[in-house]
Formats: sequence, structure tokens, C-alpha cells
Amino acid sequence: MIIRHSYLFHMVTHEGFIKFVKNLQPQYKMVSERTAHEDCMKIVSDLKEKVRIIVQEAPGNLSYTTDLWTSVQTLGYMVITCHFINKGWKLQKLVLGFKLVPAPHTGIVISEMLLTCLNEWNIASRTLAITMNNTSSNDAAITNLKHNLERQNMLIANGSLLHQRCCAHILNLVVTDGLKTVRNVICKIRECVKWIYGSQARQQNFEDAVVGCCSELVSSLRPTLDVPTRWNSVYLMLSSTILYKKVFERLALRDSNFGLIIPFDDDWDKAKDICSFLKPFYEGNPEC
Repeated sequence: MIIRHSYLFHMVTHEGFIKFVKNLQPQYKMVSERTAHEDCMKIVSDLKEKVRIIVQEAPGNLSYTTDLWTSVQTLGYMVITCHFINKGWKLQKLVLGFKLVPAPHTGIVISEMLLTCLNEWNIASRTLAITMNNTSSNDAAITNLKHNLERQNMLIANGSLLHQRCCAHILNLVVTDGLKTVRNVICKIRECVKWIYGSQARQQNFEDAVVGCCSELVSSLRPTLDVPTRWNSVYLMLSSTILYKKVFERLALRDSNFGLIIPFDDDWDKAKDICSFLKPFYEGNPEC
């Protein structure tokens, strides 16, 4: 439970949790925080050993995907996932590493983290391809990694397949660049969505307007706010908000401040066109 839900180890000392467990089984003796930590680490160690055996028994070469992301604490992390075909010709995917990456995230740092992970699992010599985002730092990382593998005579196919650029990231760059030409319309829609979620009173006014204007929308999905780093969230924001055009117009009559930011009819038409353009991209790769 602690591992699955990322609970803190010292939850076993919480009075409420201890009481809850005793109500379930009065004879159970609660473990200490240290024991909980040791038990969790034993589970992780056992799973890693199982993964090691699975990877070592894979009959062919191995490919990897990796990406960097920044936590809310502004710390950089790298995840490294191994992809391979097992003995039964089934595609397998296993996470081999989730590493804290020291700043700055240069190509050298990224390549060293990758190589360290591969060496930990003793699989560097079986590296066929690595899929990464289309960035200059990743280009430098692959170049450095290629030199290291070549120096140790571990380079497969002269490294011709080593660097695979992430199609989802390239698609993201293409669509994001295209969205710049219509950013004014997107900004207007975004400001409207941000406004209705700005306070509890505004949310209630919005819900009242929905009931009074379009009863068929009462059970529908509410407008969602986009995420700057994910273009598909722009499509979801527009597609979910366009339905509420009349509701927004009703809100504008009740609140003059909202009337100052509501999109014009021409903006709504453009938003519909943008949606129709983005829909094939989203349906082709909704997880991008």
C-alpha cells in the first residue's frame, strides 16, 4: 500500500492509521517505520532481480526510451524504459531507472546517466536504439554515448540505429508551431475558462447559467484548461468550451467584467476551425 500510493513510511506511527488497523484486526502488531522502510526496499530489490533475469534472458538486442521532466520542487528526473521481444515473440516494456539528474541537463550529463543505468544492468553492449525528444541536448547525449560504446567495442550496426527521434515530440513541435498563428483566439478561450474557475462564486454563476440556458449540457463535460507543454490539451480545451458559447453569452449579461473578455462570434468560428484541424492529430496520437 505504501509503495502503490506513495505514502510516507512514518504513516505507520499515525494514531488514526493505527486505530484503523486495530479495528480491522485487533491482534495485529503494527510495524515500526524502520521495518516498513526495510520491507518496501526488500520488495523493490526482489522485483529488480526478477527484472534483471527477464532482461538477461531476452534473446535479442534491446531498445530504450527516455525522457526528462521537472517536479514541482524544480528537480530534474530521467526515466529509462527498456523495450524488447521476449522468447515468445511478445513486445515487453520495463522501467529500468528513475534517476535524479543534476543540473544543468547538458548532453554530457544525460549521456552519463544513461550509460550508468545501462552498466548497472550490464546491458550496455546490447543497446540497439534509444528514442529521445528532438532537442540539441539529446543530440549531444547520443553523440557522447555513441563514442563511449564505440570505444568499448559495443556499438551495434555502427550506431546507425542508435538515435531514434520521438515521433510524438516532433508532432508536438509541428502542431505547437502552427498554433502560434492562432494564439489570440486560444488566449481568449483560455481566459474565459480561467475566469469561471477563478472562485467558487464564479463557478456557481456558471452552473446557474448552464441550467438556465442549456439544460442538455447539465450532464456534459465542463470546459477544461489547457497545459502549455501539451498541445493536445489545447484541443481538449477548445472542444469542451465551444459547447458553452451560449452559456458564456448569458454569463456576460450577468457580469460585465466577464463581458470584457468573452470571444466575439468570429473568434468562436475560428475556434471551431482549429478544432476540426486538430482532431485528426489528436485521434492519431491522443497521448502526445
